[in-house]
Amino acid sequence: VIHLYECYKDASCHLRFLQSSERIPGQCGNFFDVPEAILLLYRGGIFSIDCNTLSLTICNTHRERLGLKWRRTKSTCCHPDHNVKSRAKPDRGATPTLCKEYWLQTRRTIPVGSGKSN
Repeated sequence: VIHLYECYKDASCHLRFLQSSERIPGQCGNFFDVPEAILLLYRGGIFSIDCNTLSLTICNTHRERLGLKWRRTKSTCCHPDHNVKSRAKPDRGATPTLCKEYWLQTRRTIPVGSGKSN
């Protein structure tokens, strides 16, 4: 097992691959740097981050499955409020900010990077 504060790899390239990266406001071409620990916590549904949260541990298998090797399993939109019968292909992935805002409003989680269409 490893402590989350030791998961310091940059997840920005992974999020760009999933079209889930977020640009820094007012700066063209610059993206937020997202540490792997934040990605793991958000995909696990933990959005309140403090020292107790970062002291949590994770095994290597779950780190790989939830971290940088995670891939979408569905080819259709995964947003819970969208029509489940729709066959619409996602045009981008859910960003970390969108996932947190959705959780704050509904207390339901969307995995970071899962497909989302308009």
